[in-house]
Amino acid sequence: CLFLLSCGNQEKKYIERLLQTWSEKEVLFPANSIFTIKGKDTVDFSMSGKFKILTYVDTLGCISCKLQLDRWKVFMEEVDGMTEDSVRFIYFFSPEKRKKFLETLRFENFTYPVCIDDMNQLNALNNFPSGNEMFHTFLLDKDNKVLAIGNPIHNPQVKELYLNIIQGKQMEQEDKSMHIITKVSIDRSSVSMGSFDWQEEQKSAFTLKN
Repeated sequence: CLFLLSCGNQEKKYIERLLQTWSEKEVLFPANSIFTIKGKDTVDFSMSGKFKILTYVDTLGCISCKLQLDRWKVFMEEVDGMTEDSVRFIYFFSPEKRKKFLETLRFENFTYPVCIDDMNQLNALNNFPSGNEMFHTFLLDKDNKVLAIGNPIHNPQVKELYLNIIQGKQMEQEDKSMHIITKVSIDRSSVSMGSFDWQEEQKSAFTLKN
């Protein structure tokens, strides 16, 4: 319901159908999933746990923008510090450019096991929602059934929802739409920065108005 507060009618209907479809749906994993650290060392990684946070990224386009590995590391530390229950983070990446993807993992010093799904088997098994990467992250129970959907890295309300479920807190039943009445406008949605050397820093400002 958190997604519905600031959506148009058509988008609301789409999200409502999506949430209904995925609620308590079992996510299937490829039988031959191989996890590595930085794409080099294969590790014996167990996907079992009371809760699992699965994120799938096809890594088309800007790899660093999509992965947000620094923010994931902070979130994992926060979850580990707040919960005693076993929470397993499961990362499936289907990179278009494997070499550049591995360079990003090493540059970010991301040492948590990941599955490099070159054949995109996870998506083939589950047919994840297309067109919106916010719905490529799931909170699963021990039986791999969906408890919540959304990206906790990009949405603080989704993050709060995940943590509440993991900690067993009773969810608020009040209609938040009665309290959250806000609109955000942006002065422009894109900017062309031209061509420049990768060592040069480029900046641009976007104005958000609440």
